[in-house]
Amino acid sequence: MSISYTFDGAVAHLRMDDGKANTIKPEFLDGFYDAMDSAERDEAKALVIWGREGMFCAGFDLKALDLPDPEEVAAILQRAGRFILDLWNAPFPTVAAVTGHAVAGGALIAMACDHRVGVSGKFKVGINETRLGLTMPSWGIVVAESAVPNERIGEVLLMGNMYDPAGAVDAGILHRVVDTPGDLETAAAEFTSQCLEIPTKAYGVVKRRQHRPATEHALALNASEVGGDFLKAVAG
Repeated sequence: MSISYTFDGAVAHLRMDDGKANTIKPEFLDGFYDAMDSAERDEAKALVIWGREGMFCAGFDLKALDLPDPEEVAAILQRAGRFILDLWNAPFPTVAAVTGHAVAGGALIAMACDHRVGVSGKFKVGINETRLGLTMPSWGIVVAESAVPNERIGEVLLMGNMYDPAGAVDAGILHRVVDTPGDLETAAAEFTSQCLEIPTKAYGVVKRRQHRPATEHALALNASEVGGDFLKAVAG
């Protein structure tokens, strides 16, 4: 199974591990939503999202989009957009424990989290859609802009630059980088321990209010954007 869920009585943990690249596809989205629903039912004080060692998430599985019906492809992409926005608006603090490569949609999953920690290594982190000829929908743009400073957003989003973990911190994609996977666990625990002191409901309400204008804008454009240029680029 590519998504697993555990709860320690306060903090929920979602782990992505399909043994390969942890790519985003329909069954991935099903598992992710099930885990997020479980975290909400368990009244988790925070959610930590993990990849496997060396791989956080490599983005969309383009094979899953190789379908004869364009409407079916569009529906998958629209659901993926809603998923990124739902994660961005999760009703509890979220932590991305970036265990390795985080590319394209994988980087967006990380940036949709409130706190983002990577591990040092020869890993690639970034949003490379434009270099592949893909046009980023508004749901991806608003999440990237929420993480990356204005002076760096062009190189991250328009130029599609890829970074090592330290460079990703400098660009704003990650908040910090640690030396080892064990240090990553420590860093995630440090942040979630702070979350235990904050009323979760208030945290979630304020976060959603903060994001509301951008979220509503992106959702309004979701169907039209993934049904147009993005699909043409995928098909091409």
